[in-house]
Amino acid sequence: MAVIKVGNNSIGKISVIEPYDNPFGYDPPSIRYEPELQPWSRPSGWLDMPVINSGDSKASLLFMVESGYPVKVGLQTRGAYQAGNIYPTYSVINWGDGTEVVQSGRVWDGNNSEFPRHVFREILFENLPANSEITYNGNKCRQALVTIDGTASGISYVDLSRLAGVRFEEEVVYGNYDYNYQNNRLVDFEIGSPALTSLSFYHDHARNQLLEHVKIVSHSGLSPYRFFQECQSLRSIEIPEDIFSGQTNFYATFGSCRELTHAPNFDTSSATGVQSMFSSCYNLVEVPDYYTSNVTNFNGMFAVCRALENYPNINTSNGVDFTSMFSSNHRMVELPDYDFSNGQNFSTFTYRNFKLKMLPNNLKFENATNMNSCFYQCYDLRSAEIDCRNVTNFRETFNGCYSIEKIKISGLSNVLDMAAGFSSCLNLKKIEIGDGENIISTGMYSLFSSCRSLEKIPTLNTSHSTSLNSYMLGCTSLLESPVIDASSCTSLSSINSSCYSLVKSGGFKNLNRPTTMESAFWDCNSLRELPSGLFEDFNSTPARCRAMFNNCNTLKSIAGINLSGVNQVSTTNYQMFVSCGSIEDYSNITFGSGTNADHMFQSNYRMFSFSGVDVSQFYSTRNMFHNCQSLRHVDITGINNDISFYQSHMSSGSVTELFESYETVSNKTINMQRCYGVYQLHPDTMAIATNKGWTVTT
Repeated sequence: MAVIKVGNNSIGKISVIEPYDNPFGYDPPSIRYEPELQPWSRPSGWLDMPVINSGDSKASLLFMVESGYPVKVGLQTRGAYQAGNIYPTYSVINWGDGTEVVQSGRVWDGNNSEFPRHVFREILFENLPANSEITYNGNKCRQALVTIDGTASGISYVDLSRLAGVRFEEEVVYGNYDYNYQNNRLVDFEIGSPALTSLSFYHDHARNQLLEHVKIVSHSGLSPYRFFQECQSLRSIEIPEDIFSGQTNFYATFGSCRELTHAPNFDTSSATGVQSMFSSCYNLVEVPDYYTSNVTNFNGMFAVCRALENYPNINTSNGVDFTSMFSSNHRMVELPDYDFSNGQNFSTFTYRNFKLKMLPNNLKFENATNMNSCFYQCYDLRSAEIDCRNVTNFRETFNGCYSIEKIKISGLSNVLDMAAGFSSCLNLKKIEIGDGENIISTGMYSLFSSCRSLEKIPTLNTSHSTSLNSYMLGCTSLLESPVIDASSCTSLSSINSSCYSLVKSGGFKNLNRPTTMESAFWDCNSLRELPSGLFEDFNSTPARCRAMFNNCNTLKSIAGINLSGVNQVSTTNYQMFVSCGSIEDYSNITFGSGTNADHMFQSNYRMFSFSGVDVSQFYSTRNMFHNCQSLRHVDITGINNDISFYQSHMSSGSVTELFESYETVSNKTINMQRCYGVYQLHPDTMAIATNKGWTVTT
């Protein structure tokens, strides 16, 4: 056994850390999981709730009142229905502090003098029983057990949504229940009334954020619409199974019940919409097998259910809208084998489901029209095969699927927008797109951007797209790009930028005065020749070409190109061929008026000569030849702007010829620093330039 020593010390054991194979190239965002909650049990210090039987017309509310912070409560009830808008009401409300009030009325009309209006009470810590004192959420509290006795008239409605609450510096207008603060200090609620038809725990201006337990003993049919929404601490629900029988709209029934772990069972046989039913139930782990055969709208049903792993056996065969149904389900590994065959809208369907690995083999999306961000940032998804024959919106469908290696898509001929459809599929190695020649999409920018493992891009019909910006940006393994039909395209910025392995571009056809191709081939440092169809005439030349071929250091020649259309007058329309260190042939280039040649050939180390160009109409020539270290001869006319020959290799004779060709100017500068021939110039030669108004920097 080998002995490893450090200095004079022997090391008995070592740990070998194997290389970390990170397919992403960088760490994906951390996944937030909620802490697992234990099953709820009623805290031992809470006051017991009075027993309510099914035939009673009573309710009980338990509040936690902190020392120094009174709870301001507003309550309203309504008696059993009689006729028209007649609801005789007589409810005795005991505030739990030794006082009570009768709320009464007859006509359910806010403009009528007999309207049973809200009653209010400010409940003080010191007025509550000392033996009810407990520590709640770290604060000393006493408990107010408020009871409602509607035996005389029955109870058809209790307004819990407008309970007020004051805590610390938070304030409300006492008595103005439309502007109550969210936190009302209610922790437990129980009710039973055979006449009960209306009850809600949600309101735009109030939240039951501390409510942990709800029990409904009897009722006469209630609406599930936003019923428990924003009850963020709700842990225990006891309700009859028929509570929502006959109801169709289950929108946000449990929306944002963040601590709810187990959903109660109840009748959903009439449901047609369950949109956002459990949205943002962060800790939900169990959902009953609800009857959903009639449901058409599943929009956001389980959105942001971060802890949900086991999905209920529900019928989705009539579903049309599945928008965000499973978005941000961080524990989903495999998409449930539901029937999505009639679905049309799958926008953000499994958006940011970081652990999703598998899709069902029989996944059917043939009626889908909207797949915008459908699988966005499903980091762990490995493959997908989908029929998209009716899809019109394919924007960002697989954007950020870092691990996906194979995608097979059929029927994209109806797609109108597929921008960033496969962007950032870092490990994508094979992609098949059926009917690609018939694509009519007008939005295809960033379609394959950052597909770093893709060696071949499928040929698609790009003739309808108005923008191809970043179309193949960052495809670092791409060897040859397809032909691009730019018939309708005005912008091709960064179309092949950072395609480090790109040897040959398939070229362009039907270029018609695109506005910009800024950074189009930036860092394509394996590109050996200019793309065909580009720089052939005025119309095939973009107006803006900033950094278009920056750092294409294996490009050999740009001879004969037509740059007459590069005429966007701008201080930033420059750097066109910076650091193209292998270009030797610059012959017969056609320029137009307004050309910004600033930094155009900077650091092109194999430029030996440049001639035959009149630059008198150029917008700028400031750093046109800066750091061209092999430049020996320049024969251009009309020089009337700042210009740099920094670190060039021109002899004194070449410099003299250059000075003689200069125009007479005012306050213009020639940068001749570190130029080989400058140090051999006679002062009279330098005066040739200075007498024409030039400042020569040496």
